Amino acid sequence: MPIVKTSKEEVIIKASKVIRQRGYANTSMDDLAKACDIQKSHFYYYFKNKEDLMLAILDSAIQYFKERIAKYAYDDSLLPQEKIEKVLKRMANVFMYGDGGCLMGNTILEAANVNVEFMDMTRQFFDEFSTVLTKIYMAKYAETYAQMLSLQVIQDIEGGIMLSRLYQDEKYMMHALQRAVKHLD
Repeated sequence: MPIVKTSKEEVIIKASKVIRQRGYANTSMDDLAKACDIQKSHFYYYFKNKEDLMLAILDSAIQYFKERIAKYAYDDSLLPQEKIEKVLKRMANVFMYGDGGCLMGNTILEAANVNVEFMDMTRQFFDEFSTVLTKIYMAKYAETYAQMLSLQVIQDIEGGIMLSRLYQDEKYMMHALQRAVKHLD
């Protein structure tokens, strides 16, 4: 295998794609090394083990959400309808057009029992997602109802992702997103 100079961030991005496609349990360090075009030992320069790498991947996904998606909920120049459309459009791009579905949903279903920190990280992501949706829905609803609605929308979206993958038809995800927007009509 050629020696390729790669950064920790590049390793996280490439490894994330493999884990999203194959799952945590079905991905070996050899698979990851091959996908990253590096020696397996190079991983141990950045990460103690596969679990440490997975925690870095989950943290990277949370940071991506906060920096690139959640920001729209706090943009006072946008109307609530525009906020939710921007948030959900970007979420759809991540969930529907990246290989493997929802990294956080997959992690809960497959690997949360492997490591309690995986569960904590996925909970942190969904709490942040709920906070963002609650903030947007509070433009129309009381906080308690907005919180309940945000959790309902997350459930609907996650179900839409699964059905879209199962039937290889994005309409399920798109319908979930449309329903989420309609709450602001």
